[in-house]
Formats: sequence, C-alpha cells, structure tokens
Amino acid sequence: MKNARILYEQLVCKEIDKNTYFEEKAKINEAKDRLECVEQQLDIHERQYQ
Repeated sequence: MKNARILYEQLVCKEIDKNTYFEEKAKINEAKDRLECVEQQLDIHERQYQ
C-alpha cells in the first residue's frame, strides 16, 4: 500500500486521476483506523497481564 505523500505526489504530477487518489486515500485511512484499533486492543490486553 502506498503512503499518503507518494499518493498525493502522483496526483499532483497527473500520474493518477482524482478518483484513484480518493479510492487509495480511503484504503489508507481504513488501514490506519484498523491499526489504531489493534493497538488499543493490545494496550488493553497488556494491562490485563501486568
């Protein structure tokens, strides 16, 4: 998965169109949300085992 900066640079350089940009950006945001959720779950479980 591309990072947001590379994706934006491709949009500016017209290597991708706006629809592709927004689709990929949505994927990035979804992945960040899932990662944040998993990190929170790990923190909760870590506290339970301490």
